Amino acid sequence: MVDFAAACKQLRVEVETLKEENRQLRKLLFGDTEIPWDWGLTPTHTAILRCLIAQPEVPYEVIERAIYGDAYQPADMKAVVRTHVRHLRLKLQPRNIEIHNRSGFGYRLDPATRKRLQQDLKSNANKPASEGGFSF
Repeated sequence: MVDFAAACKQLRVEVETLKEENRQLRKLLFGDTEIPWDWGLTPTHTAILRCLIAQPEVPYEVIERAIYGDAYQPADMKAVVRTHVRHLRLKLQPRNIEIHNRSGFGYRLDPATRKRLQQDLKSNANKPASEGGFSF
């Protein structure tokens, strides 16, 4: 005879384990860098920039997942991604951040820019706003 209580408990443990693994994979794939609110980025732009900071090169598919997850997928997803990246480029121009296209693959930041962003955003996130840190 099956012990349903024990089976349910085991399933809950497995589900929680899978959820945690999913969180860790999303963090590696999409990053968790805090972007200052005063940069004026939308949640979509923030998701794209986090991907670009987290990885040296980001395929279209990763950006699609960062934006939409497993939910709604527009028919011409690459066109949607290109539009969002074009708008993000305009917002990042004053900060001397350039997003480069890898034809047929996706996007990347210049390695020096990516490293600078990683360091600056990490160090400023830990400072109080009165000392030049970010106020969220």
